[in-house]
Amino acid sequence: MKLGINVSAAKYQANSIHRNADQLRGVKTKLNGFLQNVNHGWKADEITYINAAVSKINSEISRLSSELDSVGSDIVSTAYEIKREEEARERARLERLERLREMKQAD
Repeated sequence: MKLGINVSAAKYQANSIHRNADQLRGVKTKLNGFLQNVNHGWKADEITYINAAVSKINSEISRLSSELDSVGSDIVSTAYEIKREEEARERARLERLERLREMKQAD
């Protein structure tokens, strides 16, 4: 017997990816807290460059965390799709076997 897709393992992997996305969002939150402290305590001209750099990093973190969430969801939906295909193939195989048995009994 052939082993099929392990949907539970796929869900586990997807959850791991979702946790990574959550960790990235946590980094973004900490980075914003750091930026607030810097803006509050530092009034130099360079703060404009720091704000721009952190804004760019925040945008990238948002994009990456969204992409990770999407990949995690895709993993689960693909695993279920593969499982349905495997089940359909197995049903078709069993139906062919049943037809062969019926043909042999008719002879």
